[in-house]
Amino acid sequence: TICSCIRRWIFAYSALRLDRRLGLAQEAERLAAAHPGVAPLPEGPEVVVVVHAGRIPHRVTESIVVPGGQGFPVRLSLPGLTDGGGGRRRVVVRAAGRAAEATAISLAAAARADLEQARARDMARLVARAVAKEAMARKARRDGGEVAGLLVRAVNIATEVADTRCWEALPAACHLARLPLGDAGGTVVVAADGAPVWQGRVSGPGPIHLVKVRLF
Repeated sequence: TICSCIRRWIFAYSALRLDRRLGLAQEAERLAAAHPGVAPLPEGPEVVVVVHAGRIPHRVTESIVVPGGQGFPVRLSLPGLTDGGGGRRRVVVRAAGRAAEATAISLAAAARADLEQARARDMARLVARAVAKEAMARKARRDGGEVAGLLVRAVNIATEVADTRCWEALPAACHLARLPLGDAGGTVVVAADGAPVWQGRVSGPGPIHLVKVRLF
């Protein structure tokens, strides 16, 4: 999830700073290699900027039609993904005289990987549905005649849909950046593809200040 990604990302910063402070060079190198782009910041207040960009591809029904019993077609449906879009952005954050390019986490890629991982399960469900519906049609034809069998087949093809449940409101990508803010706070500017999309003054108590921006 987005929240778990952000927690792991912030933890990596904090753990890397602690390892270097304690002189744990090997552990610091391992952590830095596991989280590219993560580097410890100077002591003091910091701003964490989270930019949600685009919209995650959502699931749709993809169908093929094959010949079935009684000359009636059979529709077979599996879940697929729309193209989505808007997640590929170059996000740069500026604060307290510093600038940092945000690290991007692709939720669209995670959605596609999840769909591929579930492909075998979806195929098994598809076969089970097709077998059950064919058995229903044959029973209806046997008990009620030709018309009854055709009616059940018509209902089967009309109701054949894949499991398209998904989180349609999630962004296609999550961009994360972290910068020192200074004790008195300061102005934070967020730019996407070279154009400013958010600007504001950030200050107040606490070591970490969170700024969230939504782009479509």
